[in-house]
Amino acid sequence: MASAGYRFAGGEGSALSAIEPKAVYRGVENYRDIFDAGANLEFFGSRLLLSGMYHSTNSVTLGAGTTYKNQLSILVQYTTNTSDLQNYSNGEAEISLRYSFK
Repeated sequence: MASAGYRFAGGEGSALSAIEPKAVYRGVENYRDIFDAGANLEFFGSRLLLSGMYHSTNSVTLGAGTTYKNQLSILVQYTTNTSDLQNYSNGEAEISLRYSFK
């Protein structure tokens, strides 16, 4: 597995606080390797978080969330299924919580 990403700060006075493009390569035993590409976007000082990721398995992950008092973040994500699994499931949803100790 290998990944790369870099966080770019948004312009001063801009609604866009930061953008973080990312790429991930995952080697999977007994299956074709997976490549992911996407970005995280932060708006209004991390009060609005948006994310998107395309997976070479023909699925997409989209997410939205927020940060409260620069310590508690919540993010909801939905991933569509790969074309091989669409007959069995419509996708999956996740809720993530993150707390930063300061």
